Amino acid sequence: MTFLAPLAGLFIILWALLDAFEQVILPRSDSHPFRISSLILRFTWPPWRAVARRIKWAGRRSQFLSYYGPLSVLVLLGAWGGALITGFALGRWTRGEGSFVARFYISGSNFFTLGLSRPPQSGFAMVVTVLEAGIGLAFLAAIIGYLPVYYSAYSQREAFIPRYQSLAGNPPTGGEVIRCLLSVGDKSLTLEFLLAIQSWAANVLQSHRAYKLVAMYRSQKGNSSWLAVLVSILDANAVALTLLPDGPLPGAQAAMDVSRRVATDLVEAFGLKPEPLREDRLPRETFLTLYRALASSGRPLRDDAEFEAMLGKVRATYEPCVCALADFLLVKMPPWIIDPALEGKSPGERIAEGTLLRSAA
Repeated sequence: MTFLAPLAGLFIILWALLDAFEQVILPRSDSHPFRISSLILRFTWPPWRAVARRIKWAGRRSQFLSYYGPLSVLVLLGAWGGALITGFALGRWTRGEGSFVARFYISGSNFFTLGLSRPPQSGFAMVVTVLEAGIGLAFLAAIIGYLPVYYSAYSQREAFIPRYQSLAGNPPTGGEVIRCLLSVGDKSLTLEFLLAIQSWAANVLQSHRAYKLVAMYRSQKGNSSWLAVLVSILDANAVALTLLPDGPLPGAQAAMDVSRRVATDLVEAFGLKPEPLREDRLPRETFLTLYRALASSGRPLRDDAEFEAMLGKVRATYEPCVCALADFLLVKMPPWIIDPALEGKSPGERIAEGTLLRSAA
């Protein structure tokens, strides 16, 4: 026991510092299942999600789910601090200087630089005290800069959503996006739009891969979701790649590659497995409704059977991943068909509103 306690304390200190370093100083996209940050998500999100499933009122359920993201960050910060204090307390506990509770109190006083504990008597204890106080001061300073990173990643993600919904509807539908673009027929605007969603997807990929807890932050409005936007973007890109007989819309392939990587990388980051859809998101009747809506633009389209077959192949490359994410995050998958509430606006009016996307690119 004389040697095990200090070794365990040293292990806990290094374990906490390594996780905090990878999360705060040098964000890593690799998923480590036994890091503190991963364990917190693994042991707190399933019961939180289980409680949310029992809440029948959608508004209250959405509000309850929205608390998890910010609270999980606070719990993570507390876990790092608690692990460091415990590690230093274990290192002192074996020298006959009181109970573990007393050592924990001294360690916490040193870590937060309170100066409430009695001064150390030995040279080794003095070194440890100064070391712990320095680590505590550096840790608190790093945390002060850590929280704004989360808010910045969240706000950048959310600023795009209302601009995108001005074109895609709420909930957003990929079919409506393509219908508006085809109706206007401006290739430069189409390319600008696809570049804007490519830029947004790239930002989401970078921020959510490095800071996984940002993905747990819900949108401010219960009927909005960054994942629903991502799915509708993937749907729109799938249509843009397969609909026209003369080839994909300009920029569609690049936008699809980046957007699809968001889904596949986050599935890997959360340790999920792509799963088949419980029901087809685009049954034949809905597909025909979508096809007729796209045909109303007046542009020549592929034969419906050929288009449906090609679209199905592209959908198979991303739908299992977004289905796994939607089930994990308790997010409803967006539809393919046009939102009836948007029928009062012409495609031109929504394109004009959608030009606000330029400021989000």
